[in-house]
Amino acid sequence: MANSKHSDMALEESIFDNMKVGLLILDSKKNVKKLNRQAEKLLELRGVDVAGQNLKNVFQSEEIYQAFTAAPISGDSQEIEILDKKNRRSFLQIRKTELKDGITIFVLTDISRLKVLEKIRRDFVANVSHELRTPVTSIMGFVETLLDGAVDQPKECRRFLSIIERQSQRLISIIEDLLMLARLEGNEGKAEVDLETLRVESSLKRTIGFSEHQALEKNILIKLNCPESITYSADWSLLEQAIANLIDNALKYSGNDTEVVVSAANVGENLHISVKDQGPGIPIKNLGRIFERFYRIDKTRSRSLGGTGLGLAIVKHVAHIHRGSVDVKSSEGEGSEFTIVLPLK
Repeated sequence: MANSKHSDMALEESIFDNMKVGLLILDSKKNVKKLNRQAEKLLELRGVDVAGQNLKNVFQSEEIYQAFTAAPISGDSQEIEILDKKNRRSFLQIRKTELKDGITIFVLTDISRLKVLEKIRRDFVANVSHELRTPVTSIMGFVETLLDGAVDQPKECRRFLSIIERQSQRLISIIEDLLMLARLEGNEGKAEVDLETLRVESSLKRTIGFSEHQALEKNILIKLNCPESITYSADWSLLEQAIANLIDNALKYSGNDTEVVVSAANVGENLHISVKDQGPGIPIKNLGRIFERFYRIDKTRSRSLGGTGLGLAIVKHVAHIHRGSVDVKSSEGEGSEFTIVLPLK
């Protein structure tokens, strides 16, 4: 019987310590009675013996202590932002329950990822609104000008209609890229891709062909380095779109009379497909954000070149759908090299 009781207590202790939420229990005098591993982690108390200490003495920050004392007893919760020893921000949700014998239980949930996703959503909505408003405002302005009499001036009318056409095409490009992103995000993590085994060299030649006119306008030579023997099983309609986006960017940001090199090779257990340019390069401070939707290093220049700000986000999602990744190496003044890394197995 004693062994059974001991076994039950060990099980309870194991469950308590391995819960995904943090639990902090206070006695009737508001001293720490017990806390589990997740609470130690969230509150940065690992290796610190706080048992028996008053809650006020547990935290170095008065702000954190106040958040715990201010937490409502009802079903509502309190949220607090914590800056750890490495200056990384995290967010905790605190729920508080008081029992009849004076025991207080705090349930701690790490909501940092939710906060990040909320910010991404807010930024995305703001960016979409801004990106769509710009061409729409331009179109409306020139239509009003035409209706006010410019339509009777053939030269001006033709110029205004040309601008309306360009802005309409920009709207279509943004909408098409948004729809593609939505499709890719919906498929990510699922096996909903149409796999086809093709020679990589043939696919790259076809993709490069789509950009030949753009390259000729700036006298840019596109070189291809790829062994004929390499084959790969992929959704090539998506993969070619991703590679085309990289080539398009390379051509847009490269100067006249330069080179763009498209390469493919089996490296270890992966297929590497790279696009290297001789453009202005990317500042180090921007490298971590260039795959975000609508993120631009030079917003004015990017828009003037016709970019939607979604091309690299599409590349990233296409790579993820194929269980791969995308990498970038760049130095200011020395160009950039983007590499899609795809598993061979």
